[in-house]
Amino acid sequence: MFYLFMLGRDPELALAELEAVLEAKNVKYTVRESTRVLALVEMDTLPSYLIEDLGGTIKIAQVLCHAKDPSDFEYHLSKIQLYTGTENKVHYAITSVQSKYGSFFQSYLLDYFKQQALKGIIRKNITPSQLAERDEFLDFVLYKDMLAKTIAVSSPKSYKKRDLERPAVDYMKTISIRLAKILINLGMVQPGGTILDPFCGSGTLLQEALLKKINVIGADSDVKSIEESKENLAWIQKNYQLKAFFHLHQADARKIGRILPRVKINAVVTEPYLGPFLKRSLNALEARSFLAELQELYTDVLHQVYGMLKPNGKVVMVFPKYRTGSGEIFRIHLPALASETGFHFIKSFPYAYPESKLLREIAIFEKH
Repeated sequence: MFYLFMLGRDPELALAELEAVLEAKNVKYTVRESTRVLALVEMDTLPSYLIEDLGGTIKIAQVLCHAKDPSDFEYHLSKIQLYTGTENKVHYAITSVQSKYGSFFQSYLLDYFKQQALKGIIRKNITPSQLAERDEFLDFVLYKDMLAKTIAVSSPKSYKKRDLERPAVDYMKTISIRLAKILINLGMVQPGGTILDPFCGSGTLLQEALLKKINVIGADSDVKSIEESKENLAWIQKNYQLKAFFHLHQADARKIGRILPRVKINAVVTEPYLGPFLKRSLNALEARSFLAELQELYTDVLHQVYGMLKPNGKVVMVFPKYRTGSGEIFRIHLPALASETGFHFIKSFPYAYPESKLLREIAIFEKH
C-alpha cells in the first residue's frame, strides 16, 4: 500500500522523525518520493495510532488510485466508494500537489454527489483541528497522478488540552509538545527504556516520554523548575494511568554524570539553555561571544552523559544559531563538537520561525 504523509512546517525534520518511528516499530517501508509538503511511503501495513506518535506529520492519506489520463482516472474512480457516511450533507476538501487533475476531480465529485443524492459542500483552508473534529468529513489529496483519501489527522486539540491542564508550566522555559514528541522519536527509545533530560525545565519532554511508556530522568539547576516538573509528571501519571517511572534531580547538568555514576540510559533528549533572551539582533562579536560560552557548557555536558549512555545510545539536542542584524548566521560546528566529546555526528536539521533572532538546529549524535 502507498500512503501520503503531509508534513508540517519543518518537512526535513518531520520526515526524519517518521523514518525513526517506523524503524523503531520494525515496520518495513520505503520512502518513494518526498517534497517540501509530503512524503510518499510504501508499506505493507500502517501501524495503528501512528498519527498519535508523530509530532511533525499533519495527516496521513491512503492512495486510492493512480491514473495515466482523465479517462483512466474516471475508470478507477468508478470502482471506488468515495463516501461511506450517513449524512446527506457532505463537507469535503481537496489538496492538490503537483497534480493536473484538480479541476477534473472537483467536477467528478459534483457529479458523484448528485448521483448519490448528496449535497457536497467544499471547504477551503481547513485546519487540522477542524478536520479532526468532523468524523464524516471527506478530505482528498491529489499528488501528481495519484488520488489519496485522508485516513488519520493529527489533533492539536489534544496537545492544547495537555498543555493547559497540567498544573505548573513556565512558558518562557518550555518547548512545545509537538517539538518534544519529535525529539523523543528521533531518540528511538523503546517502551521500557530510559531517557535523560539534563535541562528538563517544567518537564514537557519528560511527560511526553512517559506517555510513550519510556522511563525518564530529569535534572535542572533551578529548584522551581524541578518542583514544576514533579507536579506535572505526577499529574500525567495519575491522569493517564502510566506505569513508567520518573526521577528528578536538582543538579547542574555539567555534573550529572558524577551525581548519577551508576545510571545507564538509552538516550539523552534535551533543549538546553540557548543563551539570554534577545530583545534585539546581535552583532557578530556578540554572537561569537555567546556561542563560545554555550559551546563550553555543551562540551562539559556531553562529556558527562557519554559515560551514562549505553552503546549506540543517541543524543538528540537543540542547539542555537544566531542571526545578526546584517543577516549573518553564526552557529556551533556540530560535527567537531561531536568528535571532541567522543560521539559520532549523525545529522542536523533546522528548526525555527523565519523571523526569529534566535534560530534552532536539532542535532543527533550517537555513542560509538
